[in-house]
Amino acid sequence: MIKVSAPGKIHFLGEHAIVFGKPAILAAINLRCVVSLNPNKTGKIKTFSRQLVKGKERFDAIDIAVSETFKFLKKPKALGFNLQLDSKIPVGCGLGSSAAVSVSVIGALFLLLGEKFDKKKINQIAYLTEQKIHGFPSGGDNSTATYGGLVWYRKEAEDLKIIEPLPFLLAKNLARNFVLIDTGRPKETTGEMVAGVRKLFGKRPQWTEKIFNDQEKLVKKLLSALKENNERLVMETIRLGERNLEKIGVVGNFSHDLIRQVESLGGVAKICGAGGDKDRSGILLAYHVKPELLVALTKKLNLNSYVVALGEEGVRQDG
Repeated sequence: MIKVSAPGKIHFLGEHAIVFGKPAILAAINLRCVVSLNPNKTGKIKTFSRQLVKGKERFDAIDIAVSETFKFLKKPKALGFNLQLDSKIPVGCGLGSSAAVSVSVIGALFLLLGEKFDKKKINQIAYLTEQKIHGFPSGGDNSTATYGGLVWYRKEAEDLKIIEPLPFLLAKNLARNFVLIDTGRPKETTGEMVAGVRKLFGKRPQWTEKIFNDQEKLVKKLLSALKENNERLVMETIRLGERNLEKIGVVGNFSHDLIRQVESLGGVAKICGAGGDKDRSGILLAYHVKPELLVALTKKLNLNSYVVALGEEGVRQDG
């Protein structure tokens, strides 16, 4: 039995501004997708999953990842195997669930086929898979699932993106005080939220550009704060980054009020991804020196929450 796992991801800071050429920091989280493979004698590929249902929520990520791997490695699909998927990553929340599926499937196939566990090649195939699923992905999700840790992302031009794993680990006292709070799925799609910000930029270019420039400064401050284990500065950049996201209209009233409740407890929180303005805004990334206080708050509000560690290991062989 071969077991390979890959992590989900969060946007630490920089969402929306990345569309306009500003940098972002992504982080792998310790919610993982585990793929188990073992050969069978039928010559067929049989897939099993508790989380995904065929035809829903990107179940096709498995089939596409398998197809792209055999094509990339120029291997005939004569080998039969059983594939079991078990993922702890919530689906449809902007946590990179489909990328983690793709990366873990591809990594498991590399081992099954006797290939070197080459992360660069695994990431290349995962990006091809993500293209088939999403059309025009950034490449950030699959890169974070592959390399883990913290990832620097910047789109320099349409055909040039810098996606670079950061060369340091997050201190444990920082990494383990984060909580993901699920406010509920937004009514808007990611595309609609991005289009709304682009429309705002068209109407008020100088005002919006100023906000994005400020976000860039905050992302760079966050980079230094994470490297130096400066908890106060990490919290400050999250708080100020959230204020900028509120200004561009991607934070709904429910999430706005919840974030203020987190702040009243001595923590900070921000939307984590495209957000949503009409009702709910998806996942919030929250931080508190006592994360159990945030968990208690979410229970009181009947919301799902996950205490997570950030900067976790990328794709790996388990067991």
